[in-house]
Amino acid sequence: MNADEKKEMIRSTWQMLLVKGDLESALRNFTDEVQWWVCGSLPGIAGIKQGKQGIRDWFAGGSSGIFPDGLNTEVRYSHVDGDTVIAEMHNYGRVSNGRYYDNYYCFVFELKHDRINRVREYVDSYTVQQAMSDLLK
Repeated sequence: MNADEKKEMIRSTWQMLLVKGDLESALRNFTDEVQWWVCGSLPGIAGIKQGKQGIRDWFAGGSSGIFPDGLNTEVRYSHVDGDTVIAEMHNYGRVSNGRYYDNYYCFVFELKHDRINRVREYVDSYTVQQAMSDLLK
């Protein structure tokens, strides 16, 4: 997979996951042993999600119903270095509690055999908390 194909795989995976809400299709682009880490200490969001089942459990635990109309996501910038893709993203949309969510992220994706093996997610957790505090478990 060349650099442009890696960028496109990340972009299309996020479209499947967040915009279309098609978790299972998105998970096809992850390794079975994937590890997804979210910075911070916000309950229900931060910490490590281990394996595809860990990601399924995380989305089933509330993440999937938070944005009833889906979440808009834009990859604003991406850079590839070998099997690492760094992507700056902008996510926004209406939350199920009526609030509007608008946040910026930086993701570091480590690929293995052309699939996502590690995710490090850097996000403004204060913005997450302000929009969704009554929804987080």
